[in-house]
Amino acid sequence: MDIRRRGLAGLALAALLAGCGGDGDGGARQTPPPAVTGGHVVGENVDPSSPLAVESVADPGPGQALRAFVDAARGDDLEAMWATLSAAARDRAGPTLADFRERAGPDFLEGPGSFAAGYEVAMSVRATPTTGVAAVEGTRVDKFTDLEEFDVFAVGAVKEGRAWKLEVLSPGALQLVSPDTQVSSDKPLVVVNVEGSAPIIDVGIWIDGKQYPSPTDAASETQLNLLAQPRESIGSGAHTLVAYAGLAGIGTTIPIANAWTFSSP
Repeated sequence: MDIRRRGLAGLALAALLAGCGGDGDGGARQTPPPAVTGGHVVGENVDPSSPLAVESVADPGPGQALRAFVDAARGDDLEAMWATLSAAARDRAGPTLADFRERAGPDFLEGPGSFAAGYEVAMSVRATPTTGVAAVEGTRVDKFTDLEEFDVFAVGAVKEGRAWKLEVLSPGALQLVSPDTQVSSDKPLVVVNVEGSAPIIDVGIWIDGKQYPSPTDAASETQLNLLAQPRESIGSGAHTLVAYAGLAGIGTTIPIANAWTFSSP
């Protein structure tokens, strides 16, 4: 990641959050100067009211589907992994089980399939009546080097009938701009760049499973920066950060999600 890009985004977000807080006497909100980050502008067109932010509620369904997927990946059971995917995800990852075995499946065996026994479902929420987000965290063991590291994996989910199914390889991307893997503050600044192949209609940010207010700065209806900063100390040690965005589909919402880890003093 370009360090300069992270620094500019962090400075802009600090100014943004100071401006959004108001001056306590009804004065006008201050607009921070813009900072360009990878073609997007942070701090120029910020909507602090978070009109896109979802109000998520706990729901075990997405997490259960993700646990089934990870367990299957740990057991090299590509057919069981395939069974957890949504119809749209199967088209993208396959579109047949045989194709999945040859194409996307092996990558998932090396990724979520490398979580060691004892991994946990870090969060499982419903973002809308038909979309959700789930994440698992724990120790991952590199299958080639045996090196261990704490990691997190997140995915969007959709309701198909009465079952939650996973949306992997979604038509969009969430890229972390800030924070770095090591932060000096226990109230880290968060900037996630979101790009979708369709208009972005809802978003969310969670740190250690807790959702935080997330104002947005839109470059276009398919590109935005998702911003957040805890008001309280999140404590020291390892933390997980999960970002979600819902894209407008034909009569539905397509969820995309990503997750990262970082440590605070």
